[in-house]
Amino acid sequence: TRYLISELAAENYLMWLIQVGVLRREVDGQGITDGFRLTPLGHQLVKKYAARGSLSQPSMSDRFYNLINRWFRLPI
Repeated sequence: TRYLISELAAENYLMWLIQVGVLRREVDGQGITDGFRLTPLGHQLVKKYAARGSLSQPSMSDRFYNLINRWFRLPI
């Protein structure tokens, strides 16, 4: 990241990526999270944007739409 974030914020970002299907948790035999892996969808997204060479900047409407979706998401 470009700036420091709290542990809670990092956990929230990871949970969001898990909920949208980009990441999945890897757990050991005791159920403790050992790491994270990309899902097949995550691999597709990485390939798609790696082929472009760079990411385009999101528009203000994209940022607002993302804010609203994250703010009003329902817990699973």
